Amino acid sequence: MSLEPQLQNGSIFGICFTFMVYALATFGVLMCMDTLECFLHSLRLHWVEFQSKFYKGDGYCFQKFNYLHFLDQKFQFSTRM
Repeated sequence: MSLEPQLQNGSIFGICFTFMVYALATFGVLMCMDTLECFLHSLRLHWVEFQSKFYKGDGYCFQKFNYLHFLDQKFQFSTRM
């Protein structure tokens, strides 16, 4: 659907009608996207706040994996035997 056929026809009613349909469809899509955006943001905030009630943080510190450290330990064990 475009305005081109109405422009060639020259009918002012057709041009206005086509523009109104296009404008309402665009507005509808934007409103649906905005509603979805607000809903998802609210859902995310509820999820974060709900999960933070149960977080205790009683784990252990992260120790990064290092191949050199691993190979050092393996080499020390093999030379002792």
